[in-house]
Amino acid sequence: MSKMNDKVIIDTPYYKVYSKSGKLFGKEISPRDYDIDKINKIFIRSIKYFYDDPYEVLSKFPFNKKLSTISKILIKINMGGGVTGNTSTYTESGIIKSLIDYFGDTGIDIYLCEADMISLIITEKLLRKRGYKEVLKFCKFINLSSVEKVRFFAFGVPHSISIPKIMLKPNNFIISVCPLKNHWETGVSLTEKNMFGALSEWYKGIYHIHRHLDGVIAAAGRVMRPSLSIIGGSKVGIGLGPHLSFPIPLNRLFIADNPIELDLYCCELLGYPSRKLIHANINKELYEKWGIKQKYSLDKFAFPLSQKLRQLMKKYSIKPNWTPKFRWVLDHTHDPSPFQIYSAPIVQFLLRLSNALIFNPIGYILSKRNRI
Repeated sequence: MSKMNDKVIIDTPYYKVYSKSGKLFGKEISPRDYDIDKINKIFIRSIKYFYDDPYEVLSKFPFNKKLSTISKILIKINMGGGVTGNTSTYTESGIIKSLIDYFGDTGIDIYLCEADMISLIITEKLLRKRGYKEVLKFCKFINLSSVEKVRFFAFGVPHSISIPKIMLKPNNFIISVCPLKNHWETGVSLTEKNMFGALSEWYKGIYHIHRHLDGVIAAAGRVMRPSLSIIGGSKVGIGLGPHLSFPIPLNRLFIADNPIELDLYCCELLGYPSRKLIHANINKELYEKWGIKQKYSLDKFAFPLSQKLRQLMKKYSIKPNWTPKFRWVLDHTHDPSPFQIYSAPIVQFLLRLSNALIFNPIGYILSKRNRI
């Protein structure tokens, strides 16, 4: 709780950040919504079409009227849970290049953002290894584990979470870009899970120990709510994602200004029941409790997925009754022991090897067999 003598650093209708004894604290006041008008549509575009003409879809969003008030554009990419060589597990650089093409003329500084995790330190070297060499010529990279942090208290979480201060500044424009993939602990990993990855701690397993994972994911997706969310890429990752998934050709992007409804829609596409996506439903219910209706409609020019692809995703998507079992196992292995820390590079190597030798080929075979 802030007191009269605490210095308020950031003051918004949704949260406050204040300084106390040289440390930063934050408190949620109401679910974060935006003053800009939202169109609440989901746009589905072929990835090639978006690469060729990002203006066609991005120019439709009302945020274009507010660009003059934006200080920085922060693009939260999804790298932490990815496996080099399996492009269904991390954000593809071509999507970022198209965003830079679109926003580059505004004169606003553009930053790629990602935080460390126990098994992977995010560096420019890693980004170059995953295809970002050209992109980094036109933007800068911010490691969210290395910037000023706020000890933040959010609705539904009985302890604080560590949020980068830069992600709370109201004049910064947040864009989330992540692949469409299954996740063995949450069923799917989409926009809100991507924002969970923006939390400053390199050891995010602490939230598994506290058994508040869904509430923390919901809080991260709500407090750092993106103004623009993009899900998809050339491949979709189905199965035991994010590390052991089969990459299947997708070649679609799902684009919206309502991250909650976008997540629920994409969840159903993956064949995972949206009613089982706990963190998204926590936020949907909270917003509706505050009188903020969550709704969407598909754009009439949407590029739908083929029935074969949808059937394949549903067949191999992780089943809802599996995730509690995997989470129970991982709850008991999320321990920041020296062994876990020092073995992380070996684990990453084994993941790359297993993807190259097993999961990538299986994805290729499934694609050919089903003519996708």
